Amino acid sequence: MCKFGNCQHTNPSKDLGEIYLWCYFLNLVFVVSIFSLMVLIAGKDQG
Repeated sequence: MCKFGNCQHTNPSKDLGEIYLWCYFLNLVFVVSIFSLMVLIAGKDQG
């Protein structure tokens, strides 16, 4: 289970690095989607 900015591994048998990378990837996708959404809204306001 991933929490934003806080990576917790619920499955001890899994590699911690893999889980960290997956959490980082999910956080990155989340931030990018929010950022693009904000840019889209700001672009609409200006246009």
